[in-house]
Parts: sequence; structure tokens; C-alpha cells
Amino acid sequence: MSLEPGLYFIRNGDRAIGRLPQEDDSLEPKAVYVLPDIVERPNFEIKKIDSDNYTIVALGTPNGPTAQIDNKVYALLEEQDRAEKWRIVHVPQHGENSYIIRTDDQGRSWFAPEGAEQQIRCRPFMPPVPPNEIFEIIRLF
Repeated sequence: MSLEPGLYFIRNGDRAIGRLPQEDDSLEPKAVYVLPDIVERPNFEIKKIDSDNYTIVALGTPNGPTAQIDNKVYALLEEQDRAEKWRIVHVPQHGENSYIIRTDDQGRSWFAPEGAEQQIRCRPFMPPVPPNEIFEIIRLF
């Protein structure tokens, strides 16, 4: 099931994913984290590039498309042309809104470490898929 462009809430289990509410004012890339509390607002905009690829924009001030840098996920506030093309793969056996977020070459996928305020990582994709690589992606608008 492909995703339509729009605003989305992404979580891993009951843990929200997104940028921290308090960030420095620089234009350096901003880390994407497992958030400390449940967030009740959209935290990502998903834009469809083609039938298999998406840009995932982390909402913040300012918004930034995501990319992996040193195997971690960041929002790019500058050099946005470096944004990753993500493959968002539906895994319905894990739930209606369950997905794996993989790199375009499908060699790596998002991974949510245990605990709050841990940065989302990209690691080599190897089945079977553990729960911390399955994300619930819920469209809000």
C-alpha cells in the first residue's frame, strides 16, 4: 500500500519519532529522535517522488528533508538536494499502518534504539525484521 502525500505521525510502538522541541539555532543538520513523550501533532511530511520512493521531511523550525549521515537520520536544513530517497515498504502482517523505511538501494533501514531521546539510525537490512525497525505511519492531513 503506497502512501499519499501529506502530514504524518510516525512512531515505533508507542514511541513518537521526530525532532526535539528544543534545538540550537544553527542550520546544521538536526537529528531525528525517539521522542521523550507522546506527541499529538504531525511530525513529518511525506512527499511521493515516484511509485517506490519518497522524501520524508521532518517538521520543525525550519522543516528539513531527511537523509542518513554516518548511519544516523537527520533533517537537512541546508544542502537539501542531499535528501535521501526513502522506500517505505508496507508490512501488513504487523498492522494496517506498519512500514519499514529503507534506503533507495534497500541496503539499510531505519532502526529505533531503546529509550527516549535516542537518535534514529540506519543499519543493514536483514530479515527477519525486529520490532524496532517497524514504524507505524499514520496520515493526519
